Amino acid sequence: MVVFVSGGSGSGKSAFAEELVMNSGYEKRSYIATMNVWDKEGEKRVQRHREMRRHKGFDTVERPHDLLGLEPPRGAVLLEDLTNLFMNEYFNISPGGAVERVEQALLSYAEKCDYLVIVSNDIFRGGDRLEGDMADFYDKQGRLNSFAARLADECYEVDSMYPVKHMGQMPAEKKGLTLILGGASQGKSQWALENYDKGRGWADNAEDAADADVFLCLHDWLRGESDPIPKLDGLIEQNPNITVVCDEVGCGVVPLDSAVRAWRERVGRTCCHLAEKADTVLRLWCGIPTVLKGEKE
Repeated sequence: MVVFVSGGSGSGKSAFAEELVMNSGYEKRSYIATMNVWDKEGEKRVQRHREMRRHKGFDTVERPHDLLGLEPPRGAVLLEDLTNLFMNEYFNISPGGAVERVEQALLSYAEKCDYLVIVSNDIFRGGDRLEGDMADFYDKQGRLNSFAARLADECYEVDSMYPVKHMGQMPAEKKGLTLILGGASQGKSQWALENYDKGRGWADNAEDAADADVFLCLHDWLRGESDPIPKLDGLIEQNPNITVVCDEVGCGVVPLDSAVRAWRERVGRTCCHLAEKADTVLRLWCGIPTVLKGEKE
């Protein structure tokens, strides 16, 4: 049995994951801690997690990297967490092959542990414009989360202590405008192209999207459009069956830069406008689609 749990910082995902292990029925419980402690803030976080586990019967193993080098324990295992593990592999060991090393470790643990809970962080909805290694890290972390979700028998997104179980929902046959939302690196573009590209390809701006099946990266186009609604309404009139893909960018700390704040607000309000017009609205989380509006299969 494999369970994947994700959520934002302070969302309650760790407490939920521990409860899953406590209720698994296995007396042997192992906690694999992947965090490297660099400062006092990290020390406080580790101490808080240790307090949460006190009297719960966990055997704690500190393993910030090289998970493949540790024989998977039997019984119930809590891996806390996938984001720190990959960060350590990527930045402290080597970016080359980091994804493959972690994927192989997850496969091994999924096969050998009796009950495995994998915890990861939702770092994908802050709207940050990343470059270089950080952009590559975020993209690959999203790939790893989706990989873990595919391995899992159950997947949960935790928000304010409340878990949402993602079952996966396919929309009914394509008709009219479709809007696909989700955090960065959640597999939205790949899913849209695999399911809705009928041969006309994709575009990254409203003008070219008039002759395309999919309009990718609406959020990027909106950086240079102060009044996008008229153009988008015109696009929908020309191409009423277009699929539009957009990152959720409104979470995280409110930016100090007024231009970035305005852009985030513009993205959110534009998506509200399109969602009202759309026949189908989908949200992708770790590669798993959920129908927010429209008919399901």
